[in-house]
Amino acid sequence: MLERIRGHVVVGADGSTGADRAIAWAAEQAAAEHRTLTVVHALDALVAATSLWSTAPSVEAARLGEVAARGGEEIVARAAEQAGHASPGVTVETLVRYGDSRVVLEEVARTAHLVVVGSRGRGPVASLLLGSTSASLAEQAACPVVVVRPQEGWRRGGGVVVGVDGRERSTRTLEFAYEQAALRRTSVTVVNCLWEAPVEGETPMDQRLDHRVLVAETMAGLGEKYPDVPAEVQIENGLADTVLWEHSRTADLVVVGRRKPGLIGSLVHSTLAASVVEHATCPVAVVPAEDGGAE
Repeated sequence: MLERIRGHVVVGADGSTGADRAIAWAAEQAAAEHRTLTVVHALDALVAATSLWSTAPSVEAARLGEVAARGGEEIVARAAEQAGHASPGVTVETLVRYGDSRVVLEEVARTAHLVVVGSRGRGPVASLLLGSTSASLAEQAACPVVVVRPQEGWRRGGGVVVGVDGRERSTRTLEFAYEQAALRRTSVTVVNCLWEAPVEGETPMDQRLDHRVLVAETMAGLGEKYPDVPAEVQIENGLADTVLWEHSRTADLVVVGRRKPGLIGSLVHSTLAASVVEHATCPVAVVPAEDGGAE
């Protein structure tokens, strides 16, 4: 299965409104990158059985699996049709797998180019499940993950916004942001946040200059590689998640990095990514420090 989707854009489908938004976004992304879009639906046996018993109690237990599988195929077929409407000409494949959605999507992320999910599912239980799926993927997936938010009050057009800490590990996150800006023919705003007080003998102006120098070092070479992407650096006061939430109201995409598990400070970065994913208005891309996915 993993080889089948190598280099694909993968989107999770469950028939919900949140998944529908993700499908439309993923279809446009796959078309822009000239990649195949694979629609994946995970059949959780317990959830499927509970849903069927509540809606069709007359269905015999022996037929539950058959009915659930047929329902899964209907979901991915509908999703493929939606993708075609959102981006005519995009190549779409479908995949239905038994298992927890988090496990299935984390598995396909090992060879996928990008995984896209919605932020909410269908009904109280499904909503919790899809919410936990997006959170789990954002923390664990080997490739970049885009979580498509409900977008209430979204005023798009502000380009790609990327949060960085000005260290070398931000390089891959920055490059991803530039790639997305180039695809969209828009700008990149590089945001670095100040939340600590200046050290003794240092003025706020000195502190801002130090941060600007660090960010410039991590951006080195990207201007030459992406000459058509306008870039702006903003050094802002405040907690990074709060600052990025504000930017998400008008950004086309917010990009944040995720450190490799086990590194000092990785918990802080995981918390930042989770916070931005949970509260942002626009779609959010979470980029792992080291990508196990296919190029």
